[in-house]
Amino acid sequence: MPQVAIENATFIQNLMTAYKGESNAHARYIAFAAKADVDGLYGVASMFRAVARAEKIHAENHARAIEQLGGEAIDDADPVGLSTTLENLKTALAGEQYEIETMYPGFLKEASESKNAAAIRSFHDALEAEKVHAVFLARQSRLPKPDQPIRGWELYVISMSVRSAVIPRRSLRNTGAVQYVTAHGSTS
Repeated sequence: MPQVAIENATFIQNLMTAYKGESNAHARYIAFAAKADVDGLYGVASMFRAVARAEKIHAENHARAIEQLGGEAIDDADPVGLSTTLENLKTALAGEQYEIETMYPGFLKEASESKNAAAIRSFHDALEAEKVHAVFLARQSRLPKPDQPIRGWELYVISMSVRSAVIPRRSLRNTGAVQYVTAHGSTS
């Protein structure tokens, strides 16, 4: 890592942890989507691809914040383990809940106490999006048939400046750049 101001070292380490987590989540969700496709669970696959795209945006945001603070984002991916699609949904939900309940609140608290704007924004935006991801994953994993789509929900990845969200179509208004993630992986 390049020479970093001592006051930024903790934030860079936290951002690196978040960057690695989001990068791994992106890779994991892409693999989970492929498994769901093989299982014929196209709605679940589509949801995993939409959330994977949002996780990639979070990782990119963390990388930008790391660079703003004088650090360098380093890719260090973990291997992806696959299970049944229902187990993959539960694994994904557990990861999102960890980020919501533990990781991001702790990182956000440290950044807020020191008024580190770059870290605050990156952690806050990711935390808010992870809450939405958890809702999708929880609802999908509780359905009697995991391939049953969540009624009335077509998922869109919204990218506004450096923020992202995955939202159901019914929530769309004039939101700017929209990517629709179809059941077979294409975006528009």
